[in-house]
Amino acid sequence: MKRPRGFTIVEIAVVVMIISVLATITILAYNRTMSNSRNDSAKSRTQMIANALEKYYSANGEYPTCTQLTQSSSVVASTYLPGIDPNSLTRDGSGLPAGTNSISCSAATTTNFAYTSTTTSFSLSYVEEVTGTTVTVTGQH
Repeated sequence: MKRPRGFTIVEIAVVVMIISVLATITILAYNRTMSNSRNDSAKSRTQMIANALEKYYSANGEYPTCTQLTQSSSVVASTYLPGIDPNSLTRDGSGLPAGTNSISCSAATTTNFAYTSTTTSFSLSYVEEVTGTTVTVTGQH
């Protein structure tokens, strides 16, 4: 008697489980990589903004106020932080379109940069996605 050709339900279930495990591992690794990439971008953008703030201080003798830095990215880039790319004011992963200002006067989150200032100092913070750690860059004259 010939054995019928094809796969048994057990064989199919094993293959589906293996594919599911591999897909899960791949998705988790991809999400972790993307989070790390957004953290690296936030770090780089924070440093660019901090450098521009120091240039503003050198030219004006004080740091811009939070109200000034929370205006539209085009206004901030042309008036307060000349030379900075308006897209660098958008936090990756914020869900905002490129060129939208992610700087706020409230607490830092994984989707914004928090800014506080006095005439002689500033604090610019963001929250890392992977660790939840708040990273702060300060400037003081």
